[in-house]
Amino acid sequence: MFLFSTWTRHHTPQNVLETKEFVVNIPSRDVVRQVMKTVEHYPRGVDEIKASGLTSIPSRIAKAPRIAECKAHLECEYLWSHTVKISDDVTDIIIAGKIVAASADEDVLYGSAGEKLDAMETPYITNRSVDGRDWKAKDPQMCGIISQTRNFWEMSR
Repeated sequence: MFLFSTWTRHHTPQNVLETKEFVVNIPSRDVVRQVMKTVEHYPRGVDEIKASGLTSIPSRIAKAPRIAECKAHLECEYLWSHTVKISDDVTDIIIAGKIVAASADEDVLYGSAGEKLDAMETPYITNRSVDGRDWKAKDPQMCGIISQTRNFWEMSR
């Protein structure tokens, strides 16, 4: 199962609720700025992947594409959602999906958990203090790279 939250005005929840599926593309540090461009506010109908200079590849099960430059991908079927009013003009939505397929680059599939995390160099954001449009951190302690097993455990506390 994969669970995420986002602002209801973004195209992502609109697409998920319409298609009943989504793909989670997990970038590494070297492409995170480019991948974060996909969350910019493009007009409806614009291919955010192509507009960000990235490459779409077919998913195994989902109709939504994967991003070739990402290290790993989770294809999900929509399970449920719940909206949460944050303020008078901001409403978030929590979306849950069942993972129906997963894929990853070969360099992150083998080795110990620590070696896999090192190969992934997965960026994380733990709150809204990072601007998704330019990856500028307002609170640098709330974002970073999961590059060692101990970093993951410290982050999750």
